[in-house]
Amino acid sequence: MHARRRRAGFTLIELMIVVAIIGILAAIAIPNFVRFQLRSKSSEGKTNLAGIRTSEESYFAEYGNYVAAATSPAALNAPASSKLTPCRITSAPIATSVRVVSGNHMS
Repeated sequence: MHARRRRAGFTLIELMIVVAIIGILAAIAIPNFVRFQLRSKSSEGKTNLAGIRTSEESYFAEYGNYVAAATSPAALNAPASSKLTPCRITSAPIATSVRVVSGNHMS
């Protein structure tokens, strides 16, 4: 009698099942990964803003005014005639009302 030898390796159906399982796991994991990535970027942004606030408050404590800045990044690329003019922001807690002093008048 001849003993049948089983060939080593996987059948096509076994490989298809493995690919299907990996696809299902990826469909579950990728949205969670994206969500965690967005949460991480949000936390990084909050940390960066806290650092900027600390630097601004340190500058104010030393010089008595805040650093002048553009209201939008587009203003930085504006022609030289419309560049920022120096102004002084009087003492005010961040995230509340701010008085801007420009020239001889206040707004």
